Formats: sequence, C-alpha cells, structure tokens
Amino acid sequence: MGEVKETPMPNRTSSDAVGTRLDQLAWKPIHTWITMALGIGWLLDAFEVNVVGNVLGVLRDEGFAQAAVVGAFEAGEAGVRLA
Repeated sequence: MGEVKETPMPNRTSSDAVGTRLDQLAWKPIHTWITMALGIGWLLDAFEVNVVGNVLGVLRDEGFAQAAVVGAFEAGEAGVRLA
C-alpha cells in the first residue's frame, strides 16, 4: 500500500480565514426569513419596553401604583412580592 501524506490544515482560528469562509457562503431565502424574524422580534421587544415604561409612569403619577411597586417592576423584580 502507498504512503499517506498529511497535508497541513489551514489555521481555522484566524479571523481572516473565518471571514473568507463566511464570504463564500451563499445567501438563501431562509437567511432572509431569519433576519426578518429577528428584526421584528427586536422591534416588538423595544416597543413593549417603551409602552410598559410609559404606562407605569402614568399609573405612578395618578396614584394607582405605589412607587415601590413601579421601582421593583422597572428593576426586573416584578415576581417579588412586596408587602
């Protein structure tokens, strides 16, 4: 049998090699759908945060919510029960 020669593998950790490999990939319709879905998700998330912030501010100002409750909600502790 013949002798098997090892060929050196290119350095795959180099950012140039990764960038070159990514540039050679084809853009497919699934990539467009994924990008659109992520964009819509981020848009809705930002919108929801904005709405909640505005509603909590009005509730606090009108006296329907205590400042401690609004502060806990804004701090991400909405699941914590306040006495």
